[in-house]
Amino acid sequence: MVRIAFVLFMIVALIFLGLKFVPVYFGNYSFKDYVEDESRRTSYSPTATEDTIRDEVFKKAQEYDIPLTKEDIKVSKGSGGGIQAVVISADYTVHLDLLVTSTDLHFSVASQNKPM
Repeated sequence: MVRIAFVLFMIVALIFLGLKFVPVYFGNYSFKDYVEDESRRTSYSPTATEDTIRDEVFKKAQEYDIPLTKEDIKVSKGSGGGIQAVVISADYTVHLDLLVTSTDLHFSVASQNKPM
């Protein structure tokens, strides 16, 4: 009987932790993938400015519930014509409140697209 109760407790604990951690890591993975695509795409766009890139990245961060401000997103785009180097980076922390304790998860998302 004690063994069954322990196993049930462990299953419930794993489900609880999964519901807390998986969405955060999935959001980070999706956001990182978006940032890589955005740096690649905007390096070929002559009309994309650092501010418009930052605005687009911020909108996507909001969609994924990532706690970023526009000031947290660093964008650098080369000047001149043709294909330009684009660097996008953002550091953020997600606070998870677990029943017994809490933890902070630190994420760093960065992408750099250099023309060849």
